[in-house]
Amino acid sequence: MNVIDDFIEGYKREVDFYDHLASICESRCREACEAAGVKAIFSHRAKAPDKLREKVRRRQIDKGVIYASAKEIRADIFDLAGTRIALYFPGDQARVEQLIRQNFIVLETKKPTSEPNRYRFPGYKAVHFRVQLNKNGINRELSRYYDETIEIQVASVFMHAWSEVEHDLTYKNSTGNSLSEAEYRILDQLNGLAHAGELALIQLGQAIITRTNQAEQQFRNHYELAAFILNEIVKKNPDQPAPKTGGMDVLYDFLRYVGLHTAESMRKLIEHTTFGDDQPIAGVISSELLKKHPEWEELYRQARFRAVNPMPDYYYVEPGICELEKLPRSCLIKGSGDGLYWYTKEGTRFVIPNKQTFDTWYPSSGPKPGVKQICDEDLVKIRIGGNVTYRPGTRLVKIVTDPKIYAIGHHGIVRWLADDLVTSKLFGTDWKEALVDNIADAFFVNYSVGYRIDKVEDYSPALEREASPTIDADQMKSTLPVSVAQKINFA
Repeated sequence: MNVIDDFIEGYKREVDFYDHLASICESRCREACEAAGVKAIFSHRAKAPDKLREKVRRRQIDKGVIYASAKEIRADIFDLAGTRIALYFPGDQARVEQLIRQNFIVLETKKPTSEPNRYRFPGYKAVHFRVQLNKNGINRELSRYYDETIEIQVASVFMHAWSEVEHDLTYKNSTGNSLSEAEYRILDQLNGLAHAGELALIQLGQAIITRTNQAEQQFRNHYELAAFILNEIVKKNPDQPAPKTGGMDVLYDFLRYVGLHTAESMRKLIEHTTFGDDQPIAGVISSELLKKHPEWEELYRQARFRAVNPMPDYYYVEPGICELEKLPRSCLIKGSGDGLYWYTKEGTRFVIPNKQTFDTWYPSSGPKPGVKQICDEDLVKIRIGGNVTYRPGTRLVKIVTDPKIYAIGHHGIVRWLADDLVTSKLFGTDWKEALVDNIADAFFVNYSVGYRIDKVEDYSPALEREASPTIDADQMKSTLPVSVAQKINFA
């Protein structure tokens, strides 16, 4: 076995180690960028053994040397673990570099050069960082990764896409056959389009800033907030480097709850606030607001809590804490915890037991519903009336201990579908794969067993859905849909 084969065989036993290291790096990059309001796509990988073998052989040829040992090879390869950050907006490059330096030990930075190549256009435009994990905050279980090097590549989404194509066709060509001049010219054209795409992304970012600059314009997310604040600070202090952004996700959530997530509100606040080089923007703004409004301390605490314990992505929490006296009936509500409830028109609350139940009333294909938050002291004043059940006519259910398949009727009545052919006619031939949910025994007690369905005329999914357009209509109505009211055999 030669030196290269010996190195590769040893590496094969370590691939999982480097993949985990790259995963840790990606997670840190993702958390830092998302908190700072940088939109990007993140990925990681450990070098594939066959690709690594080709790279080592190629380096021997390019450098005109022959490796004497596996240790010598390892000292010359820096990208066994790699992470990519594909930026939506190339203008965020400087911010990302700042975040990388805050969260990693940077050993070396390689920026794009104007070295000649066979392409008319500049080629792959990316910044490469060779880093190690910052020991601060790393637990002892991860100490074995301290001295390992990771490569982080940062470029635009267009440039990363072009790189993948070009890399696989040329750099990773394992057949030994060179590409034709025509193929290189097409790759060159694609590279030109990638650079043009970057210019368009820069213009798009500027257009977003222009829109959010309108006085009453509300920021739609913390990415827009971060872009606006940085732009305002740079205009205010053009000769000073932009300060650290900090937790823009927390700040945006906080501003939303106090109703200050507009360009006009932020512009006034920034105008009278001093930002230091080492003070994160989000922290400075939050501190200024809390000095003026100490009564907002609880709202800020909740915003920080939500950043660590994010809300589910299938609904959004509306700004502000709603007072019980002003709380409208027939809406979704929650307290500071994870529990979700339907506030009925009678003034009781029904528990939504799980996402499966929620999805029957608010399918993911529709608009994301808003949830009104109230304080926990008010929440306990609202009597629990029961659990919300599946919306009739949407899904089929069964329990693990019973093979029977049930259709849902009004007010949580389940009806046994005794014949598979009838079920197929009512719900389609793929109903077994597409529509059946297992319900835990503990939740099945929310339902009551009604009349059996023996023929198509006994049940109409469309009629059941129409008769229960809202949770209130399903939980409270006393009249039965026609398909349920038929007198047929009990299950």
